[in-house]
Amino acid sequence: AARIRDQLRDLETVQERQRVDLGSDQDPKDLIAIQRTGKVGSIVVLEVREGLLSDRKQFEVSLPLEQDESAAITGFLKSYYLGRSQGEIPREVLLSHVPPQEENMEALLRELRAAPVTLEVPQRGEKRKQLDLALANASMQLTEYLARRESRDRRNYSVTALQEDLALPAPPNRIEGFDISHLSGTDTVASQVVFVDGKPRKQDYRHYNVKTVDGIDDFASMHEIVSRRLRRLKEEGKAFPDLILIDGGKGQLHAALEALKEQGCEDIPILGLAKRLEEVFLPGHEESILLPKASAALRLLQQVRDEAHRFAITFQRSKRKTHLIESWLDEVPGVGEKTKFKLLRAFKSPLKVKEASLEELSVVAGKSVAEKLIQYRANPDPLLLRDGIPAER
Repeated sequence: AARIRDQLRDLETVQERQRVDLGSDQDPKDLIAIQRTGKVGSIVVLEVREGLLSDRKQFEVSLPLEQDESAAITGFLKSYYLGRSQGEIPREVLLSHVPPQEENMEALLRELRAAPVTLEVPQRGEKRKQLDLALANASMQLTEYLARRESRDRRNYSVTALQEDLALPAPPNRIEGFDISHLSGTDTVASQVVFVDGKPRKQDYRHYNVKTVDGIDDFASMHEIVSRRLRRLKEEGKAFPDLILIDGGKGQLHAALEALKEQGCEDIPILGLAKRLEEVFLPGHEESILLPKASAALRLLQQVRDEAHRFAITFQRSKRKTHLIESWLDEVPGVGEKTKFKLLRAFKSPLKVKEASLEELSVVAGKSVAEKLIQYRANPDPLLLRDGIPAER
């Protein structure tokens, strides 16, 4: 098992255009193996040239239950080699399953190659070890394919469940989620995240600076951001989302709904998801909807809401960090970068530095700098300061 695992690890490097030594057998050959689970199969082709594994190809195939692996591999051989040139067909093909005799596959391949071709299902020796590697690789590829399909099916189920639970007109394959974030009423920002088929599509994420709202007004901020998003989609001729999710309750939902109406987009389904009880608010519904805690629909809504919140907070923190670095301290003559950072580390924010007393500032930065800061606070006009001392006009 360990040997097979190590060889499979080597196989991964083939994808990086590297080669793997497969033993003393130098004859050119193709190794073709099939593994199946129910109606799903994985076929792997390993091309061996000069004793080295030079290429790998993998195919997922649908197999009727009445079709066995021998019949499946026979059909694959026909389609695979019919599309290849004479020089690409090797002298020897090792198979995991024997093709039915009536198919006479060797004769067909000899005709295509215009030279002898041997089909073999090895039972022992170096060739059997090579074929075991192909079988193990097919098994691994089948497992990975089934895992991907299961994950996709779960996401599709969540989308379908959301449509059914909320009576949406169509499956919400594309969901756009919005959230508002601010820091003590300043630097209000917003986020827009996108989920397609139940999965985040991060390349479509956007963040916004709120431009038209002063102070704390989440409703007005939501109205602005949704309006801007819809206008942009219309200007660029892009498709609208199948569902808009608002992080919030009735107030935020009403503000976003007004934006939809103003932009002539009132047909787009929209809802609000409130955090405290995970209530779902829909337009035209006086009462909220409580979906079962374990429902796939609620989990999808929570994922979109939480991702919008995370993205907004991340953007907000980046702006906060910028303000911590770029502050009124930059304008004070005689205060360098090292002193500025020393003050910010001690007082935590530019505002706290501005509120500190002469004594508190002196402890951190020394009396000379403290006096310059006090003088600048009293008269911040840089024209009136020269070397930190009030100057004549």
